Amino acid sequence: MKSNLKYFEKRNIFPKHYRLLSKSDFKLPEGRYIYDNPLKLVYCARNSGGTNSRLGIVVTKKFSKRAVERNKIKRLLRENFRTSNLVSKGLDVVAIVSKPLPSNQNGQLGSLIFKSFNKIEGRLLWAQTKKEH
Repeated sequence: MKSNLKYFEKRNIFPKHYRLLSKSDFKLPEGRYIYDNPLKLVYCARNSGGTNSRLGIVVTKKFSKRAVERNKIKRLLRENFRTSNLVSKGLDVVAIVSKPLPSNQNGQLGSLIFKSFNKIEGRLLWAQTKKEH
C-alpha cells in the first residue's frame, strides 16, 4: 500500500486508506462542522495519529431519488477532497448531503464543495496560529 501524496495525485485515484469505510469510522467524537445548505461537513483530528486524512460520504435519497445524481455528488466530493490540502492534515471528514438543492443553485454545488473544504483549511490554519501565540 503506497501512501505517499505524489502517488495519490499522479494516479487520480481514491484508495481505501483515504476513505472512511466502517460504521464505527463514521461516528466522529466531538467533531466540528461546517454547514452550507445542503452540504454538512463534519471533521475532527484522528485519534490514531495517522498523517493521511480520510473522507466519508453520505448522500441521502432526500437529495435525489436518482442514483446518477447522487453518484455525481460523490464524485465531486472525492475530487475536491483529493485536490485539496486537507489530504495531508490527518483529519477524518464526513460529508453529508441530505436536502435537495434549491432550484436556483442547481449548477453551483461544485463551487460550494470547494468553498467548504477551503473553510476547513482556514479554520485549521487559524487554530494552528492560535496555538503558536
